[in-house]
Amino acid sequence: MDSDMTFEARLGDALGRLAELAPTMDDAAVARQAIVAGESARSGGWLASLRNGAPRGFGLGRPMLRAAYLLIILALVLVAILAAIAGGAFRNDSFPSSGRNGAIAFTFGGNNHEPVVTHLVNPDGKGDRPIDAGRCPTYSRDGSVLASLSYDGSAYLAVSAANGDPVGRVLLVEGSLTSVSYALSPEGTRVAWFKPIPANAAESPSPDGGSATIGDRLELWVAPIAGGPGTRIVTASNLLDDAYESPLWSPDGGRIAFAGSVADGSGERHRSAIYVVDVDDAELRRLTTRPALLGDGMSWSPDGRFLAYPGLPDGAPIPPSSDANPPVAYPPRDVFLIGADGSGDRNLTNTPASESQPDWSPDGAYLAFGTAADGEAHRITAIHMNGPTPGGPPALGPESEWFVWSPDGTALLWLEVSSLGSEKYRSTLHSVDRDFRQAPLTLQAVDGLIVCKPSWQRLEP
Repeated sequence: MDSDMTFEARLGDALGRLAELAPTMDDAAVARQAIVAGESARSGGWLASLRNGAPRGFGLGRPMLRAAYLLIILALVLVAILAAIAGGAFRNDSFPSSGRNGAIAFTFGGNNHEPVVTHLVNPDGKGDRPIDAGRCPTYSRDGSVLASLSYDGSAYLAVSAANGDPVGRVLLVEGSLTSVSYALSPEGTRVAWFKPIPANAAESPSPDGGSATIGDRLELWVAPIAGGPGTRIVTASNLLDDAYESPLWSPDGGRIAFAGSVADGSGERHRSAIYVVDVDDAELRRLTTRPALLGDGMSWSPDGRFLAYPGLPDGAPIPPSSDANPPVAYPPRDVFLIGADGSGDRNLTNTPASESQPDWSPDGAYLAFGTAADGEAHRITAIHMNGPTPGGPPALGPESEWFVWSPDGTALLWLEVSSLGSEKYRSTLHSVDRDFRQAPLTLQAVDGLIVCKPSWQRLEP
């Protein structure tokens, strides 16, 4: 259902119809009207009326008769609720079912300059084993494919089975030895990435017959991971010094969101817009131009209706240069929510702290993000959500630069780094419940630095 009020209307209508089956009483019409037009459930409503005794309009003078009619009405309520459950009134079919927790993939480099290695561990932290994969592996949304970046004179997507066994490679950028911004489709059959336009190319033909201006800019491509030619979905921006970054597939695999950025006088790149493109027809829409630093992340709601993203509040200026005197810090960011069609942009947090990396839980019940108050370390923060609306105040969790949701949506994975002296470190992976009410669990500790955010495999329920 779309809202509590919609459910109340349906339930009231059902009760009104069922009331006609009850024995005749003096004010039956008034009773049906009271049931249908009952007060909001948030203020007690007609259930509160039953709790406090029958309304005056019921005309029930004798205690035994009043009790009998109350039992009849309560029975009708029970029948209506059971019918509503059978009809799906209490289900939120827009959100996918949560999965089970599978393996955790992470990459770390040892303290003695050993080669960077990728490992898999079981969800309880046991069964640690290295795998033959590139850096910073990512599971597809359905947990069937594990992909990572590898470099061999060019940038490749290294494709592995869920257990880490190599499957193949997809060429992303020829001659590149730098990181490529990519994302796996939810079902793990396609990859989206940004490909630079060669600086010496006169033009880059576009799917609509036009051409893109030359320069150090990026195009969005999609290709099957099983092999075959890729398709350019978005040509490079024609805005001065604009670049694209951070592709993000929608949960249904039909759209890709990404950020456009520009550089200020200090060379710092800021997001200039969030775009959404339909993969099949390449229709591009700009959702918002609210600025923020790149790398602060954004997240689709599990039903694909909204995007959560960090941005600057209205009226907050962007520092013109890091060389300003006196130095000007980047203004604190808040978490915003916007519809996938660009409607309803609104501030969810509106705090003096700076927030980043919003990420919806797989069941859509929580939104987590990083919070950094002035002069303090980043802390994981989670807030209960009723659809697009916060259901209460946020809860502050442990200090960590990043977090990862468990596939079942009940816990968050986070990192603790401690110094062992002489530029040696220990990285410890912990998990904690999403309400931060229980003590964290230690899953894995390695001597060295975990170099990027892990990925947690989703298994089918």
